[in-house]
Amino acid sequence: MRFLHFFKDNKVPILVLLIILFQNPFWPFWLTGFKISFVLSTLLFLLKLNQSIEVFKKKAGLIILLILVFIIRPFFDGIHFSSLIYISNILVAYTLTTDESIKSLSWLTRIIGLVMVVSFPLWAIHMTVFQLPLFNTIDISAMKSDSLVDANTVMNNFFFFVTNPGVDFFRFYSVFDEPGVLGTLCAFILYANKYDFRKILNWFILLGGVFSFSLVFYILLFIGYIFNQVFINKRIGLSTIVFVVLVIVAYHYLSELEVFQHVIVDRIARGGGMEDRSRVDVNIFFSNYIKSFSAIWGLGSNRLEELYISDTTYKGFLLEYGIVGLVVILITYVSLIKKYTKRTLFLLAIFFLSFIQRNAIFTSWEIFLFTISSNYLAQKSDYTVSLKKNEIA
Repeated sequence: MRFLHFFKDNKVPILVLLIILFQNPFWPFWLTGFKISFVLSTLLFLLKLNQSIEVFKKKAGLIILLILVFIIRPFFDGIHFSSLIYISNILVAYTLTTDESIKSLSWLTRIIGLVMVVSFPLWAIHMTVFQLPLFNTIDISAMKSDSLVDANTVMNNFFFFVTNPGVDFFRFYSVFDEPGVLGTLCAFILYANKYDFRKILNWFILLGGVFSFSLVFYILLFIGYIFNQVFINKRIGLSTIVFVVLVIVAYHYLSELEVFQHVIVDRIARGGGMEDRSRVDVNIFFSNYIKSFSAIWGLGSNRLEELYISDTTYKGFLLEYGIVGLVVILITYVSLIKKYTKRTLFLLAIFFLSFIQRNAIFTSWEIFLFTISSNYLAQKSDYTVSLKKNEIA
């Protein structure tokens, strides 16, 4: 009864939290996570239906533009059912209150932090002391795009963490299907929490991101922390100096590791790793495409399937939806910000910087995570995300 009462009082932030988690699913939900998230998104939209209708009336121009670009235009070249869900998510995102946002962000921080508390030490023991018993193996080829067909999609599952046996260097996956997913989540959560390392869970989230060896995590962490300290807190104090020293020392020692050399150093040397995330044929096709008239509206999913082109970076989004699609989604994110501050505007920059390597900008989880983070960060500096009471402190 207490749980039902709690859910009744907090159904909106709970659903937002679950949608974010199921679109970045733990291993038991790898093959079903997105389907579950679509059901939850529909339920959330119905709960917020009246408010969403009011949002549509106020922002009719932008919503119609979203429908034109992501539903009507693709209708002739391959429409995704998910686009309907994502636009309904955008309508709901406008209706989220500060209290709902803070609860969702607080619980998300706590859940990811606790997962790191459990999975990271066990993974570290497995990698450095002795191997833990294998729980089972999971074939996730069905959830991988064509651009990843050469990747090993049979994962070793040790219950509290997973590994990829086809990779000859180690990266921390935790319970996610890709280390990049973990790294991106950790980077966003740490920024939203203002890098408050007085809280132990944020340290574990930091460790999870560092040992995911995700290039996007390192980039977002570095520029985000420096921005937070220099331009927001307006101090280049001991903590900033210590952070820079730790980065230099960590780079010195990590650079001796094969995994760091391969996924970080070598990729930066090749231009930030932007090209090697895409197939060679995709890079060649994109370089010609972006100069053509087709780049304005995009090619649509049907045409891309005919060309056997699939890509998970910004190129994939531009190939499908074009420059108009990118402009419209950027305008949408800007309009989701309730109060323009240095923190919220830099949050926008961080999300679109991550878009270069992972084109999830038009998904439920990024739409909601951006909204709840910006709603929290728009508050006064004396507001904090409480991990215990789930309230504004």
